[in-house]
Amino acid sequence: MSMNRPHFHVWITPRGSDRMMYRWARGFHTQPAAHQYAARRFQDDPDRFIVRKCNNPKCAPKLD
Repeated sequence: MSMNRPHFHVWITPRGSDRMMYRWARGFHTQPAAHQYAARRFQDDPDRFIVRKCNNPKCAPKLD
């Protein structure tokens, strides 16, 4: 098994700005899990987040 497993982060666009995006510090093992978490947090504004894949092992979630 590779130590560099892909994981996913939720990126948030602040209100009123399409150019800036902020990444949540939390990483998710699967894309559906990241999307479900973000959808619950942004029920009123679902266009405010994007889920992107990341291959950086430094920010990967733990494999408990």
